[in-house]
Amino acid sequence: MAVSSIRLFDAHCHLQDARFGAGELDDVLSRSRAAGVRRMAVNGCCVEDWPLVHAIAAAHGEMVVANYGLHPWWVGRQPDHWLDLLRQRLLASPGAGLGECGLDRSRRAPPCPFEEQVSVFKAQLLLAQELQRPLSVHCVRAVGHLREALAEVRPTAPVLLHSWCGAAEDVRAIATAHPSAFFSVSGGISALPPAKAIRTLRAIPADRLLLETDAPDGGLRLGPAWLEALPGFARSAPPCPERQEPAGLRRMLALVAAARGEGEVGLAALTWRNACAVFAGLPAAR
Repeated sequence: MAVSSIRLFDAHCHLQDARFGAGELDDVLSRSRAAGVRRMAVNGCCVEDWPLVHAIAAAHGEMVVANYGLHPWWVGRQPDHWLDLLRQRLLASPGAGLGECGLDRSRRAPPCPFEEQVSVFKAQLLLAQELQRPLSVHCVRAVGHLREALAEVRPTAPVLLHSWCGAAEDVRAIATAHPSAFFSVSGGISALPPAKAIRTLRAIPADRLLLETDAPDGGLRLGPAWLEALPGFARSAPPCPERQEPAGLRRMLALVAAARGEGEVGLAALTWRNACAVFAGLPAAR
């Protein structure tokens, strides 16, 4: 497939991460363009990295949408007035979304009580709704709590469920209850048994599907079961580097297309339109 025939939107990545070396960003973005990745949403995780995200978006506004948020791993380690700082940042940045935020009950979660995570997440969910900004949500082993928060707030602003690895049944329930919910898929889904992952990918409504890299994380890790489940993809897929970057979105496109039984060109166009709907009105989505 010719690169010129596709446009891809990386719905969630972290180009401010220290694993991207100083002075390397121009090369990373050049490789992205060469792979057909024209736009990307760069997500902040804490007060300290928001200025880095801002600087990247200011320098590369033709490609980058900035998101600012408090990731659950940083809950309990931020200034007491973090929410005021976030509001100020968003009001000063009309082209920004909110994220990454969310809920995490894994071993990597912070030592603070989970109730504090829930409170911090709800505060950001309400702020995104108030300002009508797209919200990028991290959810690990907390789908029930996520569904409760969404049912309580009933957001109308787009909610991007980042690196979605939930069950097909949860996809159907959330998609039905919340028309503004989108499901963004990264290489993290390859950690699931392929039968479960393929059911989930096929359950996502076409108009709610997004692709992401979660760079520098989120790379595909395909074991023997995956190679057996999707042999055609396994033979044609290029190897995944240790450090993911937006250019790797081509691998996700190929995997999701194979799992859903769709063509890559059509799926690229579909997910581009969906991402532009999520980030509608923001400068980098025009």
